[in-house]
Amino acid sequence: MSKAIAITYSSLSEYALKEIQEKLTLKEEPIILKDKIIFEAKEEEIAQLAYSLQSVNYIGLLLTRIKFTTIKELKKTIQKLNIGTKNKTNFCARCISNDSEEDSKELEAEIGAYIFENLEKTIKPKVNLNAPELKFLFSIQGNEFTLFLDFAGIDLSKRDYKVFSNHSDIKGTLAYLLLRFADYMPNQMILDPFSKSGTVLIEAALDLTNTSPNFFRKDKLIFNRFLKIDLKDKTKEIKNKTIFAYDSLPANINAARKNAKIADINKAIQFSRTPLEDIDLKFEKELDLICTFPTQQNSFNKKQIEKLYVELFKQAERTLKKEGKVALISLKADLLIKSAEDNNFQLIKQIETFAGKQKLYLLLFSRKT
Repeated sequence: MSKAIAITYSSLSEYALKEIQEKLTLKEEPIILKDKIIFEAKEEEIAQLAYSLQSVNYIGLLLTRIKFTTIKELKKTIQKLNIGTKNKTNFCARCISNDSEEDSKELEAEIGAYIFENLEKTIKPKVNLNAPELKFLFSIQGNEFTLFLDFAGIDLSKRDYKVFSNHSDIKGTLAYLLLRFADYMPNQMILDPFSKSGTVLIEAALDLTNTSPNFFRKDKLIFNRFLKIDLKDKTKEIKNKTIFAYDSLPANINAARKNAKIADINKAIQFSRTPLEDIDLKFEKELDLICTFPTQQNSFNKKQIEKLYVELFKQAERTLKKEGKVALISLKADLLIKSAEDNNFQLIKQIETFAGKQKLYLLLFSRKT
């Protein structure tokens, strides 16, 4: 068994852990950090998770996680590591998170040099920044340094189905974590009334059908360069459509439909160009969940957005089951919370996270009791 590390969004690691536990029986108690999960797993299991998980941005084999004072201190630590070459010589080192004052490129060069010296003990290493056989990722958060061997080779938050994108959209991993935050269960009736490019509901459909978000790029995942593994796919057929992608703009619905087709799960989603105020014509207290990234407020549209949010909760009142929920992700929380309170809904859960340096709020509402 080895130490594995999975990295996700800040404050959402508990939801990523739930997905990991559904796919892998953990024999030891995992370490849950703000944006990381550290757990025991075989290398083949880490590779399978890199292929199948929807909730993580990076995953790999943990090499070290230590406290430090200066970057120079890390040299001895890295040189003592039993990195293992897996009979590969080409490598690179990349920084995925940096709280220090030093430039990330400078850090990559310095940490890369320390790794080079380690590898020189057993092989003649070569730096390959474009197509390495081994990719080492590291993060510096405060005085904590984490180094691991990447098993994906790509940023797993980026989805190859998102060919037709929307400027105001969220990444696939964050959309999936919103579903987890909302306690979404496959086969529940779910609606996104602001579907944009379809990300939230495509992630729901991937979950429902047990389809990997990396199905069409499995051969590109970097673990294939040093590990032989027969990846397991257990996709499920859909009998009834329970996922509904609505939007008032034809361009958005077309984009969502095309992206879902690229992901090969379009048959699991029902698409409709339906404005928000007409949703109650489609459903009558039968939805389990409304889950969306609604149009955002700015300094020019506050009155318009306030009306939109009021309408959103009015529609939720008319279309949700008694125990139904509204899950939202937003750059601001106050106006949504007020609109909910004024329309018979209450906030039952809230989490703050970050996409880069942008703060985001995950909000879950239910009817007032």
